[in-house]
Amino acid sequence: IFLFSCQHPLWDLPYNNIYQTVTPDMLHQVKKGVWEHLLNLFQQLIMTTYELRTAQKYLKELDARFTFVPQFPGLKSFPRGITKLPQVTGSEYFQIMNVIFTLLKLVGYL
Repeated sequence: IFLFSCQHPLWDLPYNNIYQTVTPDMLHQVKKGVWEHLLNLFQQLIMTTYELRTAQKYLKELDARFTFVPQFPGLKSFPRGITKLPQVTGSEYFQIMNVIFTLLKLVGYL
């Protein structure tokens, strides 16, 4: 009841649409938000699907495969893997997703 009785003076202005004034932020909404969520979801899925020892083995295997990615111009290398990175930037998530999507394409999942 209180929300319907509350009126703000700017709500009645013509041509004032707050949804058109807010632009998406590619760095924080996509590169940091979505890709971080996908990577964390993938790791949690492994941890909940398999027993602890097997899940840790699979995550170590994932780290090992990231260490074996050869040097390529424009591609960041992760010599210690990706599961224990303390802080990841948006561009690093972009590089991680490039490698993951390439591996999935080679395996035949995409």
